[in-house]
Amino acid sequence: GGCTFDDGLGACDYHQDLYDDFEWVHVSAQEPHYLPPEMPQGSYMIVDSSDHDPGEKARLQLPTMKE
Repeated sequence: GGCTFDDGLGACDYHQDLYDDFEWVHVSAQEPHYLPPEMPQGSYMIVDSSDHDPGEKARLQLPTMKE
């Protein structure tokens, strides 16, 4: 089986970079106040960039993908 953002960050070894400037938020496409209705069903990790300056970093570390 595969991992999804619904499994939680720790379950699939996803984690926020210790040196980034943003906070990642888990949202579902069923939450219309976060995502436009044309987004495919599923879960996403997003950041709010409205209070950040150009050049700041948003990093989400993912595990190495394997077949």
